[in-house]
Amino acid sequence: MSEYSAPLGDIAVCAPQRADLSAVVDLINAASLAEGGAPDMTPALVLADWEGPNFDLAADAWLALDARGSVLGYETLFYTPGAAYAEIDGYVHPAHKGRGIGTRLLRLAEARARALAGAAPPALHANIEATNQAAQALFAAEGYRPVRHFWRMEILFEQPPAAPAWPAGMAVRAFVPGRDERVTHAAIQEAFQDHWGFQPTPFDEWRQAQIGRADFDPALWFLAFDREELAGVVLGFARTDELGWVRNLGVRRPWRGRGVGMALLRQAFGAFYARGIRMAGLGVDAQNLSGATRLYERAGMRVAERYDTLEKVPSA
Repeated sequence: MSEYSAPLGDIAVCAPQRADLSAVVDLINAASLAEGGAPDMTPALVLADWEGPNFDLAADAWLALDARGSVLGYETLFYTPGAAYAEIDGYVHPAHKGRGIGTRLLRLAEARARALAGAAPPALHANIEATNQAAQALFAAEGYRPVRHFWRMEILFEQPPAAPAWPAGMAVRAFVPGRDERVTHAAIQEAFQDHWGFQPTPFDEWRQAQIGRADFDPALWFLAFDREELAGVVLGFARTDELGWVRNLGVRRPWRGRGVGMALLRQAFGAFYARGIRMAGLGVDAQNLSGATRLYERAGMRVAERYDTLEKVPSA
């Protein structure tokens, strides 16, 4: 643990270290399970956050510890200089709610965001499970209001998924490291530029965040080409041995409405199934204007969890 701590009754707050990774994963899974979610956070996912661009583990993350050193709370701040908003993510162990831990950690993250942004503090975004009444009350008391809704959608493969049906003249292949990074990054940036809250990601930051991580698997990334033009991509990974995850599915505007998105999704489903993975999931903006939610429903996915994005616009 970090030598720095600040008291909160019998609770201390400090920065996490690599040795705390397992305890943080356990805390997040305990909190998710208590809220009716899936306990499928993994060390690879947390470590990807800690090693991500513009993230300083010593300054952008906090642990709340009891006198025995047990982790009771965890908070992170993600902010890119100049961005329109910062993202705050926090968890409190279900057995220790109501002690002020969440409020203290949230305020530390807000203070860090103000310090990073200087005279122009960014909007603050936090995502919470829609039915978590305690979290709703905490954020409302701190001046947050709901601005968007997101879904976690899943599909259970009780039989082999349908094969993709590609439009005439189109072909798909797996991502080739060392060759496809630039074109994939460009396609993702273009495909998501009209999504709510989109913030452009420079190539080097994108490569670090998406390719320089332990769960990157090029065999689960697929590129759909219309002759020489890249029409769309799907970026998947094995979240656990039982769950495949679609991190990004993007179709460039000229190819939308032609079945490319469904074909890419089924391509990913087939790759998961071939590995013995029998469930797939993804996160989606429930108010997405491109029809993504309808696409996923047509593919057989269902809403498993609902989340609210809350926003606070600090005064300068």
